[in-house]
Amino acid sequence: MPSPAPLRAEELVPVRVSGWCTVEGQDQYYMDLDAQFETVETREHIVLARVLPSQFLLVGRWSGSELGWWYIFFHPATIRRLDAGQLSFGRSHGPPSA
Repeated sequence: MPSPAPLRAEELVPVRVSGWCTVEGQDQYYMDLDAQFETVETREHIVLARVLPSQFLLVGRWSGSELGWWYIFFHPATIRRLDAGQLSFGRSHGPPSA
């Protein structure tokens, strides 16, 4: 099977993200956010996730400090392994939502 072509610099790929995100010195753990993945010319990788105002069952909502763009920056050399996984929440179990 041929290897896939490398991504072009700054090509955005839609992904789902779970983990520690950061912006302006703040860290926040998120699960299963819509995000974009890109590689810049320095070969640094960036995951960009945007938290939009929302409401869950008229009760839960993001606080103002959690809204906006959140990022994960990393270089290829820092990747130790990639694992496919299952996301579980309440009665829902399965791969992260698409």
